[in-house]
Amino acid sequence: MINRLQQKLLIAVDWFDPAVRAGGPVQSCVNLVNLLHRDASIAVVTGDRDHGDLNGFSSVTANDWQSWRDRASVLYATPRYRRGGAFRDAVARIDPDTIYLNGIFSSAFAILPLLSQRSWRKNQRIVLAPRGMLKPSALKMKSWKKQPLLALLRLARSTRNVVFHATAEEEVDEIRSVFGTDAEIFCVPNIPCLPEKELTEHAKETGQCRLCFVGRIHPVKNLLMLLQQLRLVNGQCRLDVVGPVEDESYFQQCKSAVSMLPSNITVNFLGPLPHKQTRAICSESDATVAPTQGENFGHSIFESFAMGVPALISDQTMWRDLEGKSAGWDIPLSAPGRFAEKVNELCQMNVFQLQKWRRGALDLAHTFFKTHDLPGDYHQMLFGTALPHSAARTSQASDRAAA
Repeated sequence: MINRLQQKLLIAVDWFDPAVRAGGPVQSCVNLVNLLHRDASIAVVTGDRDHGDLNGFSSVTANDWQSWRDRASVLYATPRYRRGGAFRDAVARIDPDTIYLNGIFSSAFAILPLLSQRSWRKNQRIVLAPRGMLKPSALKMKSWKKQPLLALLRLARSTRNVVFHATAEEEVDEIRSVFGTDAEIFCVPNIPCLPEKELTEHAKETGQCRLCFVGRIHPVKNLLMLLQQLRLVNGQCRLDVVGPVEDESYFQQCKSAVSMLPSNITVNFLGPLPHKQTRAICSESDATVAPTQGENFGHSIFESFAMGVPALISDQTMWRDLEGKSAGWDIPLSAPGRFAEKVNELCQMNVFQLQKWRRGALDLAHTFFKTHDLPGDYHQMLFGTALPHSAARTSQASDRAAA
């Protein structure tokens, strides 16, 4: 609950735990609370249901504040309350030092708050995380809706007092291309999950491989291209697809592609699963696959590394030179045939050959935590002040990021 002696942070996000279908934004905010709950009083205003659901969570009380793991106060607002002032009421109740807005196209928790700052702003620091939504590939999706909203924000000068949160240098450029070179930007990586300390045992038969795809079934995630490439795989290959159907027409195209695969390829559509179950499926895989057209951070990709599972991904993420690190492969989307080549290579690996890639993946995850002062960087971005004990980087960052 709110401790008046600490600086106060209000996080506004469309979905929060126990939501699972919205993917990365949920995990980013959960990890942020876990990282900073010892150093700040945190409140979250969010929706009362998962992405695409008609009914609210049975495990929460809607439209009322409640404790989340004794680390934050959370208001799960119904759609009507979200439209009718949940954000405004949360600001009035919490009186935060900093407001962290997640997702630039969220009507309730970004667009309307930014356009109505005069009605609630009391010198609060405003930090806005676009969450990869300003990538050219993302802006092409529903551009008829997104471009007018961005033009409105620029015309109203609604971001002139905003600090943008970019998670990679590429996103810095994307923000400046939309909001100008004068935009104030902090570049701080996303907060990932805690890596395993050691590799677990893993069975692998030569001539076979097991893959896992985690993500929404939507054109931007590019599952169809992967399924089409699997026709060129010679070994016995199993692909588990974990995630919600977000585009029914695209899903039908994917199912049609599966129907044309040879008998040595098996594809299982498992739908959205709880986080723990998704991790279990990935940990049993020889590699995860993410042929995405654009990813801001890629929590599922990092979780793969954190479990010691190499990743076969596109070149449209921040995770590059994976082959040089023996952690996986980042393949140009302009050369889709290389996805099939790498799957064939995976099939031919024995358990000892795969172990090199599993070790490289886990080492990459540990190196990430060793080279980033996540508690200190986030405190500086959110509150504009240094965290006194942020010099103790590695162990503290790891402990705080653990869910």
